Parts: sequence; C-alpha cells; structure tokens
Amino acid sequence: MGLMNLQKKFIIFMGPVGSGKDTQADILALKLGFAIFKSTKALENKFNNTKPEDPDYKDMLREKKMWAEGILLTPSWVGGVVNEAIEKLITSGVKGIIFSGSPRTLPEAEIEIPKMESFYGKEAILVFKLHISEEETIKRNSKRLFCEFSHPINPEIAKTNPTICPDDGGKIIRRALDDPKVAGTRLKEYETRTVPAIKYIQEKGINMIDIPGENTIEIIAKDIWDNLQKYTTND
Repeated sequence: MGLMNLQKKFIIFMGPVGSGKDTQADILALKLGFAIFKSTKALENKFNNTKPEDPDYKDMLREKKMWAEGILLTPSWVGGVVNEAIEKLITSGVKGIIFSGSPRTLPEAEIEIPKMESFYGKEAILVFKLHISEEETIKRNSKRLFCEFSHPINPEIAKTNPTICPDDGGKIIRRALDDPKVAGTRLKEYETRTVPAIKYIQEKGINMIDIPGENTIEIIAKDIWDNLQKYTTND
C-alpha cells in the first residue's frame, strides 16, 4: 500500500501530549513500510537497560526522575539517543523512518534535524503537526491505555478484555505519564519547549502540514495519507 516514489524519507509527528502521534505513526508506518522511531519507547528502553556499571548510569537516573515528573529531558542527552538510533536504522537499509514525539525541544531539533539532512537533504523531511485543545488533551490522557510493550491501546477494544493486549498478549497498563497532573505539566512543557522547536523547523523551510487532531482516528489517517500524495513523483 506504500506510495510509489515518495520523496520523503523522514516523517515527523509533532503535537501536544495525547494528540495521537503514536497512533498515526503506527498507521502510516504500516502503509509505507517505513521503520518507526518512538522517542518514548527508545527512552524507556534506555531507562530499563542502563546498568549501574555503565558510565552514563547517573545521567540516566537524573533523566528518569525528570521523566516521571513530566519534565522534558536534557536535550543533549535525548539528541544523542535519537541520533544513534537514526544512524543504526539508516545503515540497516530501511526505506524511511517515521518519528513520533521527536524532537521535543529546540536544542533537540538543532541536533536531530541536521542529522536527518546529512543523509538525504532538507527535502526528504516532512512534519505533520497534530492540533488538539487543552481540554481534549486532559480528557484523552485520563483514558489512555498502553500495552506493556509501549504501543497504545484503543480504549474501545480494551473493553472486551481490559487486561490483555489484543495484538501481542502483553499486559494493558496505565502509564504514570498519563496521570492528569503529570499531563498538565507536560502540556505546559510542550508550549514552552516544543513550540520553539516547531518554529525552528518552519524557519528552516522544511515542509510542515497542520492536521486537525480531534477527528476520528480514521479521518485523521486519511487526511495524512491524502496530504502525502503531493510529495510523490512520476519517475
């Protein structure tokens, strides 16, 4: 189902907490056959797999505490994690990469965007910016469910079996990040630290498309897919 001759090799989903970045990234990755990079999953893996004997263990503990409090992490630390992942994915021969929730800050964008440009140039990058209201953000986060393997669960599907993920049998959990108080902190962090990253990307002349994020999952996915058509060639 992938688009023929798609010019974009890096597709980035940006938006406030609960805007559907992970969900839409999953849908699009399946359609395009692109690898998917979720910063949340990568960072959680870093938290869980860093050992006391590792040289960056103390740094990891500091970042993990910030993460639990809903505070955005140290950009240089996150940028290093992301760029390492980009390098590994590209050298493995993937068709392209979809990013969900990265970059999150201006300093991260200043580290990660040039890395992407170094592979295929500015024209290979596309950003989808999802829009939802503050009220919708809090509402969605109070209902969010995740599989223990870090992918989102549709609450309607979970009504059938509220404990087991229908996709892979993992446990269905509620993340500490989605506590309403933490979600409120994350929303403020988005306004003060992520919005400047969005402006930086716009100022670099990278293609960015605004997507209304309060429609159904299916309508949003179609909107994204339709917008991709303009970035295909007939060659």
